Amino acid sequence: MTVPNDATKALAWLPGSVGAATRTGDPEVDSEALRSGKSWERLLESLRHGSEVMAANSDGDEELAAGYRHLLVLLALGIDEALRTSDPYDPFIKPGNVDSVLKWGMDCPDAAYLGAAVRGDAVYRLRGQRGSVRYLGLQVMGGIESTANVVVDDLEIGADGTFEVVLSNQKRPGNWMALS
Repeated sequence: MTVPNDATKALAWLPGSVGAATRTGDPEVDSEALRSGKSWERLLESLRHGSEVMAANSDGDEELAAGYRHLLVLLALGIDEALRTSDPYDPFIKPGNVDSVLKWGMDCPDAAYLGAAVRGDAVYRLRGQRGSVRYLGLQVMGGIESTANVVVDDLEIGADGTFEVVLSNQKRPGNWMALS
């Protein structure tokens, strides 16, 4: 399936966008949009746009049905993210919302995905123990785009295997990851 360039302009149907909608914006404006039904209509319009892109680019009924299933999985993941407690000013690391049913293209059967909601206007300090896993990577996502990646083995690690990384929108000395 080929996606035309204009199809990527409205990515509001992605899981992170649905979940982030509960944590962003002006409460006064958001309340008005919620009460007037504009928020609901915006969600439906985004789903309609995704449906139109799939219909225009599917090579048959089986591919179209798979596309609709994928769109429903993205919606279910977004709803799941929106309903779970996730305060980006007091984050906690929790299992990612990928399982054997709700797959959306990023999961690897040999990986454990964990995450926390964060914001670019905050500063975070992540402490950990390297442990014995073969690969330990950290990633910052902005929607569906990866904005920063680091392999823990490339960080300064203590003799006891402990490490610390600062996440912020301004460069810091030592182990640092950029937030946008």
